[in-house]
Amino acid sequence: MPPVGPLDAAVSKIAPVFVGARSRAVAHYRSTAVRSRSGIALAVLEMAGVVPSSSWIVGRVSWSDTDVAIVPIGPPGTPPRIIVKWPSSGDSLASLRTQSANLVRLHADQRLTGWSSLVPVILFEGEADGIPFFVESAVPGITADRLRRDTAVRRRSLRAAAEAIAGLHARTAVQRTVDDEILELWIGRPVRTVSELISSRGGGIAAVRALDVLARELRAAFAGRELSIGWIHGDYWLGNILTSPDGSRVTGIVDWDLASSDQPVLLDPVHLVLMARRSLSGREFGDVVRSFLKEGSLAPAERAALHASSAVQLSDPGEIRRAIQFAWLRHVGIFAAAGKDGSNPRWVRRNIEAVLKALPDVVRASRPR
Repeated sequence: MPPVGPLDAAVSKIAPVFVGARSRAVAHYRSTAVRSRSGIALAVLEMAGVVPSSSWIVGRVSWSDTDVAIVPIGPPGTPPRIIVKWPSSGDSLASLRTQSANLVRLHADQRLTGWSSLVPVILFEGEADGIPFFVESAVPGITADRLRRDTAVRRRSLRAAAEAIAGLHARTAVQRTVDDEILELWIGRPVRTVSELISSRGGGIAAVRALDVLARELRAAFAGRELSIGWIHGDYWLGNILTSPDGSRVTGIVDWDLASSDQPVLLDPVHLVLMARRSLSGREFGDVVRSFLKEGSLAPAERAALHASSAVQLSDPGEIRRAIQFAWLRHVGIFAAAGKDGSNPRWVRRNIEAVLKALPDVVRASRPR
């Protein structure tokens, strides 16, 4: 290898600056293009009677974790009235179509009359410059994740979020006996997805074995039990929840692309608590799960949120542990199949492999003696 000279050293120092500048330039270009298309979409919406006037303005573009462009639109000087969403890939288009279908089903469900005011309404689906877009009503409030730094407000918003989603569960869930068909949906499918990802990366036998052990433990824990099964949000965390400024009242719940009507309702509040801890600490989801499995304790605010949901038996540490493992499996099973996360070695290492490495000891420790 040739020696590193002064020029090489200088280039290595400034290279990250150029990489960052390029990333910012690409982001600016993408957002500018989306704003331009949104102007066209606004004219289409006016002709369709969705908006009363083209004097409405296009707000700042933001991007979701799934690379969906989110554009608020409304009259000047007022909160946005509608949200226009643009896909940037085939996966994000499929995600938006799934969300659209879920929102239609939720609003058509008579059991949710009153509660469904928290959920956006699909107003229009169209195309601009040959690119499909989706329009939904803007729900009011402040994104709850922005309130996480104030301890008192965070506690209120976490509890309010748990109570709000419990309203969905109470109205839609039914008691069902967990049979082989349900176990295949809940456990078999995500286990195969994660196992295939590990194998495709040349992962070790120990990780696959740990996953198999966990699958057997979860099957044994849930088989034949009566559980509350119904609608879940599926990606329930403070970033998808809007609240009043003091965090005491949920005013809206967004991003329903991972929602499902045949899942155990305990998944939403457990995911909420795990993601709140992740958001506050800045750690990866897998790191949060691993540390919880090692420590086995809930903070008072987390316990209060789970208690408000009435979905988890807080008196049984083993039940809480299994719920955490179950929520982890569904989360990584979904995102392992997504190109962005499943193809990211760091994400796989931190969110799947590190957790699996910790699981055998945890599983053995959780077995009754």
